[in-house]
Amino acid sequence: MDDSDATFTSFSSSVYSRRATIEKRSKRPGKSALGVAVDSYLVSPSPSTASSLYKSARKLTAHNEFFPLLDTLAEHLLTVVASNKASDAQDEACTQYSQPTQTQQTSEDSLQLLELCYLFARKTAIGYPSHALCKLLQWLVESISVSAIGNGCENDTGLKLQLLVLAEMIKISAGVKIYAKEMKKIKDFYRSLTILLNSTEDPELLVFSMAILARLVLSESMGSKLFSEKNVDQAFALVFSVLDGSCHDNTDESMSDSTTILDRRSLLQIVSVDLLCDLADRQEILELLEKHPKVSPTIDTSFMTINLNGEAEQILVAAHFLSSIVQLSHVFRKMVIKSLSDQDVLYRVLQGTLHPSKLAATTTTQLILKVTGDDIRSIRSLLDSSANVERLNPIVTGMIRCITDTTSIVQSAEDNEALSNSDEYLHSVEVCHLLAKLSELSGIRSLCVENISLNQSATLIQVESALISSVEPQDLIRFHPRLSIHLVNLLSSLISDENMVDKNKRTLSQFFQTSEVSAVLGAA
Repeated sequence: MDDSDATFTSFSSSVYSRRATIEKRSKRPGKSALGVAVDSYLVSPSPSTASSLYKSARKLTAHNEFFPLLDTLAEHLLTVVASNKASDAQDEACTQYSQPTQTQQTSEDSLQLLELCYLFARKTAIGYPSHALCKLLQWLVESISVSAIGNGCENDTGLKLQLLVLAEMIKISAGVKIYAKEMKKIKDFYRSLTILLNSTEDPELLVFSMAILARLVLSESMGSKLFSEKNVDQAFALVFSVLDGSCHDNTDESMSDSTTILDRRSLLQIVSVDLLCDLADRQEILELLEKHPKVSPTIDTSFMTINLNGEAEQILVAAHFLSSIVQLSHVFRKMVIKSLSDQDVLYRVLQGTLHPSKLAATTTTQLILKVTGDDIRSIRSLLDSSANVERLNPIVTGMIRCITDTTSIVQSAEDNEALSNSDEYLHSVEVCHLLAKLSELSGIRSLCVENISLNQSATLIQVESALISSVEPQDLIRFHPRLSIHLVNLLSSLISDENMVDKNKRTLSQFFQTSEVSAVLGAA
């Protein structure tokens, strides 16, 4: 421990730091680029503000939900669609060259707005849909019903995005599902999707359509017929071919000028994983999935994908598959833990918590927490020996550095909400949570004692305590000092380690009785 003699000598000077932080927070706070783009769009929905929002939202990040946004997007999209229809109706009578260009631009705007609806629907909690969302759902169902039975569906980017948006909205909200099932034209919609499933081999159309039907009719008599054992086997084969890359889609070649989110291979893979989980809601399908020969190899391949130098998007897919399947049944949990219980595999996955992509690193850390659950005995044997503990020393050191480096980010942040949803902060929160859990093992706990700086840890807790004091009580719902909460848990476990000197134990115990720690824990 590099600061054993100077531990927490700066308590009095920290008062000035907290005062400066509070004064700084009394000014008008800044916002992230995404937050600015959202505000601009909400004030004035237009092609220009939508384009700025689109550029910010498509970045690989862990942005938070924006509740008012979907309503505005829905209204804007329906306005653009209506304008597009009006332009199409005038196309034959128009002889000017400008008209086709305007129509094309309007169509591109609608695709962009569909993507935005999907991107923000993923993390927005919807109760029963608002009036604007009901109108959007009606349009989606009617439009899909017509387009799904037309020619050239495989090249219809608009149809694919409509299916994607509808599938996501049904997935995240029971209210949306109830509303959709009560629509007058829903039976025509089911019929169109069934025709589409029987007439196409396009993976995106198949996966998106099956996801919608599984979420709407799986438990009904229609679902029993539609998802028979034979059809389920075909669905499994499709999903695993998408995950392992053996399913070659020609969409990129036929739509070479398209730059939508559909171009991301990871999107179809993630929706395919969700489809597996949706189908597994029915017990007999879950039993078929547990016996499927592709499950075990896919688990092993997913763990191989997660490493320090892996491709970020593929790490997200692998972690999504593993964290999803581990929740389906005890059988899958045993399979995942068995695969992780290899020293080299565990080492590579732990290295992945320090991946250069903060989102990939955060997702990997969350995966380990989910797999181990409340009990880390499943990996205790791999971390007990001194040789294995020494091998993990660079990883533990990197985790601690990640936590302490966040202190400056917290100090310089101008907006609590932007801070608490930044990739750097979220990563540090999960890493500290994992380290606090791993410190239950004596070897890891000793490594933490050797590498952690108590002064820097105290500073971080004090700064977050100051942030709590700098905001109005009603705004605390947007900011929880999650990093400090996990850090207090980590430090409390270190007191019991025999390698910590008595002086530091006494000082640490005194620090736990300060108002800063009380404020942090009180906000939990």
